[in-house]
Amino acid sequence: MLDRSLPRNRVTSLAVVFALALPAAADAGGGHGHRGQAAPFVATPSAARGPDSDAVIQIEGELADARNRMIELTAWIVGLGALQTLIFAAAMIAAARAVRGARHAGQLLPLLERAYLFVDPDIALTVPDHRGPHGGLKVGVDFALKNHGKTPAVIDWLTVRLQYLAEPPADPYEESGSGGGLVIGAGQSLRFDRHEAIVPGADWDKAEAGQGAIWLHGRVVYHDVLKSQHESYFAWRHDPARNTFSIAEQSALNRYD
Repeated sequence: MLDRSLPRNRVTSLAVVFALALPAAADAGGGHGHRGQAAPFVATPSAARGPDSDAVIQIEGELADARNRMIELTAWIVGLGALQTLIFAAAMIAAARAVRGARHAGQLLPLLERAYLFVDPDIALTVPDHRGPHGGLKVGVDFALKNHGKTPAVIDWLTVRLQYLAEPPADPYEESGSGGGLVIGAGQSLRFDRHEAIVPGADWDKAEAGQGAIWLHGRVVYHDVLKSQHESYFAWRHDPARNTFSIAEQSALNRYD
């Protein structure tokens, strides 16, 4: 029979080799059929931050700064847009007001720059000391037209009546008369002297008794430099006690356009 056993000293050598190989295998992560555990690895700061890591951190910081600047720029643009909107709205409101003002001024200009003719209150009536053969009186009146406007007035025609009336005048006036072509400057007066009329004695007596009155009334038609035609009506009542004239109380008798 063959002796298959190994020599003792050889067995001992194999055991030593095997014992030495186990830690090395464990350090290498273990072989087949073994679950070796790797020793824990602790990274030091110098190993965690290399040149590439510093570059990444720097880029991230620059990107954050760029985002902040973009946010600030966006807010500034939004604020500027809102301010421009407010300025535009204010400009539109001012423009609309200017247009309305110009239209209003255009409407007022003819009224402000036109001529205005009225009878001056200084009216004088001349009464003769004696009556005529039939008892009538030849009275005369002096009156003036004054231009209260800012531009000259050119008279187209003037109708004047001096007469006794039991009631205030209401008759329409003719579309013609005297004085055509006469010019009255702005702020100036044009006097008409000795406009005469025959008043029957009976009518004069009634006027003195307060039964009716002597009236100076009429109508003047004129135009101004703006080529607009206007007219003024006037009616003044004579007071025989004071020998003066006063304007009629009825506004329709003293109107203008």
